[in-house]
Amino acid sequence: IQEIIIGLSRAHNDERVKGLIGTVSNSSLGFAQIQDFRNILTKFQSNNKPTFLFSDTMGELTNSTSTYYLASAFSNIWLQPSGSIGLIGINVGQPFIKNLLEKIGVKAQTLQRYEFKTAAELFTRSEISKPNKEALDLLFNTIINQIVNDISDARNIIPKKIFTLMNNGPLLASEALKEGLVDHIAYKDEFDATIKSEFKGAEILSIKDYLELLKSEQANEQMDKIGIIHAIGPIERTSNNNNILDQRESVTSRKFINSLKEAMKDPDIKAIIVRVDSPGGSYVASDTIWRAIVNAQKNNKPIVISMGNTAASGGYFIAMGAKSIFAQPGTITGSIGVVASKFVIKEALENLGVNWTSLNYGGESDLFSVMREFNTEEKIKLNKILDNIYNDFTNKAATGRKMPIEDMLKIAKGRVWSGEDAYRIGLVDHLGGFSDAIDYTKDLIGIKPEEYVKLVNFPEPKDPLENLLNVIQEGNIPLDIRNSIYYILINSLLNNLSFSDINKFSGVRLVNN
Repeated sequence: IQEIIIGLSRAHNDERVKGLIGTVSNSSLGFAQIQDFRNILTKFQSNNKPTFLFSDTMGELTNSTSTYYLASAFSNIWLQPSGSIGLIGINVGQPFIKNLLEKIGVKAQTLQRYEFKTAAELFTRSEISKPNKEALDLLFNTIINQIVNDISDARNIIPKKIFTLMNNGPLLASEALKEGLVDHIAYKDEFDATIKSEFKGAEILSIKDYLELLKSEQANEQMDKIGIIHAIGPIERTSNNNNILDQRESVTSRKFINSLKEAMKDPDIKAIIVRVDSPGGSYVASDTIWRAIVNAQKNNKPIVISMGNTAASGGYFIAMGAKSIFAQPGTITGSIGVVASKFVIKEALENLGVNWTSLNYGGESDLFSVMREFNTEEKIKLNKILDNIYNDFTNKAATGRKMPIEDMLKIAKGRVWSGEDAYRIGLVDHLGGFSDAIDYTKDLIGIKPEEYVKLVNFPEPKDPLENLLNVIQEGNIPLDIRNSIYYILINSLLNNLSFSDINKFSGVRLVNN
């Protein structure tokens, strides 16, 4: 996504680029990511460059409100005759499984700071709490209004009419054309023929090919550099995803700090953008990263935060110490609070005929045991720890945002906010996406908007083959799968690598046969 946004950012100012063609059926992007793309598409059109979109369908008996939200930013929308548009609004569902857990003999215990920190409610309640509903109502009413108003502006349809269309959706292709949601009903071959006629003699390049062209043209140019560090996924002290069968993204404090140090010591890196898309995680790891960012800024290299879909709880913690914070209106952020939980499964095991023997050596060695609940004294101790975490979080947030602690305590309480509301109450500095953060950072270091800057990822992306070999060498996959992968790799590499190379990478010894 970052590469596409960079390519489009370059393209809208490139005189050689005459227009943009896109296709979409179902979008899995979050609202903030969609708003990133919408920002770029708006810039295309402000430069009088048409943007064409073809879709076979925007939802086939599915909710595709976000897909049409993305599509509506194109100036010319084509839909296949058999297609439809699933513009029906936002549905948010939450399960509450307390009763189910109790039926099978499981009880969840949760301590939280404060009433809006509701992440564990699905385990501890039978229905939604009043604070949870209040926060979600504000959050998603804000987001649905953003969607409606943006579609209204793009398609020149009054917001009230958009809400009416949502109430009557999904819409057939003919209905979507009649209501002005699309411009043409046609098949892809007809769309392609129109594009060829519209741009006679023009070469069609993918974004990837366009970026490769730019790289080759600028290979020898001396450009200022901005470092990019990604903080995507849960925040952890150490990595838990070295298993090839579980390759989810995460933010580890050690890896992040190493990346930050690399970027800081590189004299060619003039500033750093941290792209945050994280729901939070470890308090200690978040605090470690926060401290590193605060200290790094003392070296006169500005650090700018660009929030993605989510930068909440620990995701906000690591952002709040930076020089400036960007969020999209649809970003989910805030959640300044803390929660701790455990499940007690004693009754469930007894029902299954499992006898559990627990031997304790030390006064509180079974504090977090799944075989018993916290007693009153233990709750007092744990609440003291949570109070300490919450006070630390809110005080650092108040300092970072230059806000009186009294004001911070009013908007914290574990409550999530949309980027739009976070901007209104002072949790972020600017509304905008990744490309806006780049433009802002360029200005900070004295680079003109029309001038190019080189973006350097820290750490440098590893070759996928090298990653796979490292995982195999660490032994984090079953032996039979590992041997099969060795066989495939060795056969595919023999033509390109010597035996010594393969031995070095894979940790196995080969013989001539």
